[in-house]
Amino acid sequence: MAHDVFISHSSKDERIAHDICRALEQAGIKCWIAPRDVTPAQEWAEEIVDAVTASKAMVLIFSEHANESKDVAKETLLASNCGIEIYPMKIRDVEPRGVMQYYLADKAWLDGTKMSTNKKVQALLNYLGYLKAGKEPAEDSSTEPAAVETQKRRPEAKTTGGIKERLYQSRFFVFSGVGLAAAIFVWFAVTSTPDPESPRDPEPPGGPAETAALVAISTGNAHTLAVTEHGDAYAFGSNENGRLGLGDEDDRLVPTRIETAGRVRDVSAGGSHSLLLMENGDVYSFGYHREARLGVETFEDIFTPVLIEGITEAKAVSAGEDHSLILLENGDVYSFGWGHSGQLGHGDRRRQILPTKIEGISEARAVSAGMSFSLILLENGDVYSFGHPMLGQLGHGERVTQFSPKKIERISEAEAISAGHRHSLVLLEDGDVYSFGAGWHGRLGHGYTDTRLVPTKIFGLTEAVAVSAGGKHTLVLTEDGSVYSFGAGADGALGHGDQEDRMVPTLVEDIPAAKAVSAGGDHSLVLTEKGLFSFGQGAFGQLGLGDNEDRYKPEILEFNWSN
Repeated sequence: MAHDVFISHSSKDERIAHDICRALEQAGIKCWIAPRDVTPAQEWAEEIVDAVTASKAMVLIFSEHANESKDVAKETLLASNCGIEIYPMKIRDVEPRGVMQYYLADKAWLDGTKMSTNKKVQALLNYLGYLKAGKEPAEDSSTEPAAVETQKRRPEAKTTGGIKERLYQSRFFVFSGVGLAAAIFVWFAVTSTPDPESPRDPEPPGGPAETAALVAISTGNAHTLAVTEHGDAYAFGSNENGRLGLGDEDDRLVPTRIETAGRVRDVSAGGSHSLLLMENGDVYSFGYHREARLGVETFEDIFTPVLIEGITEAKAVSAGEDHSLILLENGDVYSFGWGHSGQLGHGDRRRQILPTKIEGISEARAVSAGMSFSLILLENGDVYSFGHPMLGQLGHGERVTQFSPKKIERISEAEAISAGHRHSLVLLEDGDVYSFGAGWHGRLGHGYTDTRLVPTKIFGLTEAVAVSAGGKHTLVLTEDGSVYSFGAGADGALGHGDQEDRMVPTLVEDIPAAKAVSAGGDHSLVLTEKGLFSFGQGAFGQLGLGDNEDRYKPEILEFNWSN
């Protein structure tokens, strides 16, 4: 379930912070608050970064304790740098001091010092009620509650629609993955295009031996999409907000065919929405739509594929966490969705409800949408990036938000790109792989967990032909069909039979020669000459193996893909 608001507070104000959290959630505002929503056994700092940057707004419970809290100061700075609107509420009659005075100088304060909890919540709802409808706050602040101390206010929303899946087995699986369309590059050509047949109900695992070949795969946060040589699209895993396109919100434990208006060429699974690229160049979308990521004029979730008007002759699609990219055959790139971090590339923070051309980009070859940032590969091998910069995922050597595409100077002769949750991958024509961004859990493959602000070569990898940046892990396919994984090993996402992190590329054993790889939020798919293998988190059926169990090693998905 996506959350709307991050609640920042001192641990000494935990009781009132949780009271406010419960009341806001009863009013329909979904909140993230520590320690309640921190995933067990995960790195605390990374959880906080993910939660703040995936929020649409921050509510700061302000007191003398918050004034002195280094953690509250860090959270406030992060939200400010990400352009997320901050709503500070005083619960004590105290003025901000030191760094807090600087961070909160231009904010509109809510004075709750003499209010009951109910009145505090009502004052907050006067600001935050727009989140329930999926709209941006009005530019006109004339309806501010009387309890507000009016200072300089920036009313526009600076948001990202984060994903937090439902409670499962007594813990939260917080979205930290892909943003995510995991930028899948399939290393083989489709040579046959038989006529499509009439649809049938999906077969359970263990179907007939003869089956259609798969030609494309894509993993999102907790769902998976696949395309057969016949042009049929299948979906499985979490179906929250209709991201599987099957007309409901029921999860699927096995692949289920999506009813489409024609033959599908490619797919992209994002954080909580999906894109279908048709053979005729049309693009369809479905799933979570509150941030306008579907490219259609509605703010309701969409449960079956809907045509994105105005787009023809599309060549590639990429679904990120809260935005989408479409590449046309002529090399133009269009974007839509939330733009709070500049991830749309239009020079500002505004969202775009409908596909809008990115100016200054031509002759593009590939696109990849990550978690609030984007990568574009040009035909000449140059790579451009834009959007959220805080962990170095833009590759420019600085932590400066880019609102328009900017060339990554240290990269040339690139062959493929992949934007993950907080890191980026670039594959060069000579088979070398470069990574940059957050290094937590070893996802950059350099043998350590440090952040890299510029592209850095991954040693030990040669003759790579495909790369995929996931939530906290990475997959690389080499020319001989071998697959290497590194990064976070939680839930078996690396396929090595355990949950240990790997700091350097490590060969995934016991799979046939591979043709394509896809790294999701906490799960992985490998398409081989013998069929589709999956491993990692299976909590929502995203492995397609007929249950909700995790797999620590690759397991073949035995399914009849023929109609």
